[in-house]
Amino acid sequence: MTNVDPSYASETYTPQRPGLVPNSVSGPTAYWPDGLTTYTLAFTGGHTTWVIADEADTALTAVNGLHSGEEVSKAALQHRLSDVHKLITRLSAIEDELLLYAREAGPDGEPRLSWRELGTEIGVHFSTVRERHKRIATGGGSHYRTWLVQQTPRERMYPTPDGQPAIPPAATEDSAEPVVDPAHKTEVYDWPEREGAVIARCTCGWTGHPTGNVITATRDGKDHEQGADS
Repeated sequence: MTNVDPSYASETYTPQRPGLVPNSVSGPTAYWPDGLTTYTLAFTGGHTTWVIADEADTALTAVNGLHSGEEVSKAALQHRLSDVHKLITRLSAIEDELLLYAREAGPDGEPRLSWRELGTEIGVHFSTVRERHKRIATGGGSHYRTWLVQQTPRERMYPTPDGQPAIPPAATEDSAEPVVDPAHKTEVYDWPEREGAVIARCTCGWTGHPTGNVITATRDGKDHEQGADS
């Protein structure tokens, strides 16, 4: 008996496998009695999105092969390595473009994600995200950006390594000097609990970590100022 999750039933379909009925279906996923799991992908965009699905299929085949210990031919191994490498490159371009999109003005006129939120999602410090965004937005991103955004409204929004013109959204433009919210102005103070130690404090109530180095304390304060509300 097939159990269909009604919340997904109208969004996908189950592949036909002659002589077999899936044990259960959940959204795009179907579990079959012979141990196979199928996941139906739905996409538009023609070849651009189809090629991602095709390379992802190769990656899954490679995972299955590595798990089972099967011996593969030289040609199959070369094909798997090639497709996996291309998929990694395409995913990097997609991540770059999502980062640009996240800092563009949303419906409320503000960037869709703050620097700190972006840093949390991709596992790096917000200042690293800021530098990466600047590099991508000025044409230093993936060469696969053209493949990703060609013939779409995003095609001409930023410069790319192959010379596309830049029309950056206003929300991504950085002034020469970062604007500091008066509610987040930091200074370095002596820390009375340890001789020779200093600490950064902010008008919002934030405090840094005690350190014996004024430069380190100042840097911590500036990082807080630039990232607190951005």
